[in-house]
Amino acid sequence: MLFGVGLQLLLSRFSSGWSIGKGHLVQTPIADSFSEFGIFFTSPDFSQWTNPAVFDLGICDIFSVRVAGNVIGTNSLGSLEYAVIVAGAKLVLVMGHTRCGAISSSVKFLDQRNDTQQTSGRPHLHAIVSEIQESVEGNECRGVATMHPDAMEECVDRIAKKNVQRTVREIVNRSHTVRSAIDAGELLVVGAMCDVKTGVIDFFVSDSVRIESQQELVS
Repeated sequence: MLFGVGLQLLLSRFSSGWSIGKGHLVQTPIADSFSEFGIFFTSPDFSQWTNPAVFDLGICDIFSVRVAGNVIGTNSLGSLEYAVIVAGAKLVLVMGHTRCGAISSSVKFLDQRNDTQQTSGRPHLHAIVSEIQESVEGNECRGVATMHPDAMEECVDRIAKKNVQRTVREIVNRSHTVRSAIDAGELLVVGAMCDVKTGVIDFFVSDSVRIESQQELVS
């Protein structure tokens, strides 16, 4: 819980113009600084927001993993486990964002019942799209391509939030390493959504609390 509060404070410091400034352009001895406090699991099209800077953090303060749509797979899950075990990360932050291109495309593919590979010409894209589509319930976004722009944006952003929450659950359910760290009180897995228009980030701390409670019941 304290990690979420800490990130809120760091974010507000950056937003208010009172960031400390880590000197990102100054060369630092990375080999001597490899001790990340957390992992940011984000989407590549969110790269214009340099995550360490947004939270007033510097080089080697975080371990960053980027996958389109924040979907979790074997390789990315292995990267998260590495950061937890080797780098000693205490927080996994799955951060989605509004106006996400991967979410928008996936919702449109589903609504139009298009074959991802045939439509895009990219054979490996289906694995990402199919994971995102798991967060769409029934006819939730039927006719999204013809919606009013405001309605389309609201629909896509709603799916993006649900996708983040699903990814948080998948990380915890699929990784014994992550579950063990949570049970030991050494790790917190939290979802968040950033509004790219305002810069405001909403942390889903209550979801992480429910995950911890479920793990206690299982154990």
